[in-house]
Amino acid sequence: MPNPVRRLLLLTAAVLAMIFLTGCWNLEEIENRSFVLGVGFDLTPEGQVQCTVQLPRPQALNFARGQSPVAPQEQFSSITATGATPWDALAQINKITSRHLYLGHLQVIVVGEEMARQGINPVIDGLQRYAVINRRAAVVLARNARQIMEAPVRGELTPAMYFQTFFSSKPTPESTENVPIWRVRHDLLMPAHAAHIPRVTLADGQFRLEGFGLIANGRLSGDLPGAQARGLALARGQVRDGSFALKTGDRSVTVRVQKVGRRLTGTWWDGGEAHIRLSLDVHGQIEENDQLGLAIPPDLYTRFEAKLANQVKEEAMNAIAVAQKSGADVFNFGEYMRIADPYDWNPDRWAEKFRTADIQVSARARIDRTGMFE
Repeated sequence: MPNPVRRLLLLTAAVLAMIFLTGCWNLEEIENRSFVLGVGFDLTPEGQVQCTVQLPRPQALNFARGQSPVAPQEQFSSITATGATPWDALAQINKITSRHLYLGHLQVIVVGEEMARQGINPVIDGLQRYAVINRRAAVVLARNARQIMEAPVRGELTPAMYFQTFFSSKPTPESTENVPIWRVRHDLLMPAHAAHIPRVTLADGQFRLEGFGLIANGRLSGDLPGAQARGLALARGQVRDGSFALKTGDRSVTVRVQKVGRRLTGTWWDGGEAHIRLSLDVHGQIEENDQLGLAIPPDLYTRFEAKLANQVKEEAMNAIAVAQKSGADVFNFGEYMRIADPYDWNPDRWAEKFRTADIQVSARARIDRTGMFE
């Protein structure tokens, strides 16, 4: 007869195998999911949160060979509902749809201006708690989020895909930047509690990404328009492929900036005033020369470098002045001051200190080579 102990062990092993080999016990069929590509949040005049989700129509996108594509407005659908909070509004949409909303393929989160002025923290916190959300989804600011979610865009299958294509298929212009949801949350949790979010506008059926909204303590506190947005990237040392048109005398060139390095020094003066020195090192090359085949003499190079340095300094100072007025330290100066002197650091008062901080900017430029083809 078989050993009873051995039989018991075999039975136990079989039971354990059944427990760990249960398969997809929590399986949810793909046909039962609604894939959300974009979500927008607005504040209604009554103080309610209006949520709009953008859903693709697979049948419309997968047209047969030889058949004409469907109209842009037929390639996606949008659903809108209101609730007391952003998460409640999203839950109301879940009650309307026949399928469960799935945010794993989310491409963009659009926040309306009024919603951002009241507070963006509930939007970011609620979405970040969603287990399967795409944390690389871009966050953008618009005058009306629902309008962006419902607007068909020429050349794109869905409006949400425009943002994914814009930020991933080419170098980002210096007047805007891809700011994913994880980074917004990170910046708002930093000691300065400030973040910047790119702005999007709609005109003639086409989106335009230019400028930033400044977020301080979770609320929209100011704006950097397109003309000043590059100064933000310069002061942060993050410009890549920025173009500067320079002219001195009767000669003009276009310089492409390849790299901007920055150095910070900061001290606390008597009375608790912050004193910050920002030094920028700019490296670029000449991409365009108005005199074909005519060499640029060394003294002219020096003058172009001085022009470039002055323009970089001016743009950075303008962006810093706007941010100081808004109380939004989007340059991480506060983090540097905290590390440099933690004893005089007070996170609750930094926004006030940043407004009155003495910030001086200096810039040095070097044009490494002409960029001419051999």
